Amino acid sequence: MASALQIPLGLLAEITHLCPLQCLYCSNPVELERPGAELSAAEWA
Repeated sequence: MASALQIPLGLLAEITHLCPLQCLYCSNPVELERPGAELSAAEWA
């Protein structure tokens, strides 16, 4: 029997890497991230 589709419980959207990412609780691995092209606000919406 096929399982029913589940509604996602959450979403993590990393919008930009333009913030300084210096918060003590930040787990974003900025040292592994290469700068790249980001979507404009119009493209995101």
